[in-house]
Amino acid sequence: MRQDDAVSLHSETGETISGRVELDSPPWGFCLQITELNRAIFWITIEGEPGKHEAQLWLSMHGISRERVAELGRQWADT
Repeated sequence: MRQDDAVSLHSETGETISGRVELDSPPWGFCLQITELNRAIFWITIEGEPGKHEAQLWLSMHGISRERVAELGRQWADT
């Protein structure tokens, strides 16, 4: 992946996630802008020293209903 590349991913919940790459920083993570969630920002980062890595997921949304946010939270918690 490279910055501004178009992406299309399929989630464990059966949804298609599309958008574009905002930042790619191998091997430490990447950031996507997600079309289906009003251009939300989705970050995945890997941090830590060898043997003690930690993965973090971060999703920042705006203009999305509370109900949709709660639904996403339940879906992600169940996978």
